[in-house]
Amino acid sequence: WLTLSEAQYLANQSKMEWDVLSDVDKDKFMQIAEKNVRLSLILDRIREIEPEAQISDQEVFEIIKQNIAQSKSAATPDEIIQEMSRTGYLQILFSRIKDEYVLDFITKTIKVIE
Repeated sequence: WLTLSEAQYLANQSKMEWDVLSDVDKDKFMQIAEKNVRLSLILDRIREIEPEAQISDQEVFEIIKQNIAQSKSAATPDEIIQEMSRTGYLQILFSRIKDEYVLDFITKTIKVIE
């Protein structure tokens, strides 16, 4: 179900309607989504181990609200958040922001040895 939700989110972000996609296109989105879900699970484990790689839900919500405020949407921020919550995209966006935070932590703290 995680992969399916991610695939539907990716299709939506690509301005495509999941229900009308061909099976071939759905498969492509599912393959990408599976990789994204696997990466997210790895990053979750890093978050568990590294306190500095964690970001609170409140901080994530503030980032989302700032991004919505910067968009030029006719809908109010509350309406956008309610719609995202209704469709399940809010949770996916939360996960993506947390993943980006961990990736940023990794790039700042990693030491490459040649």
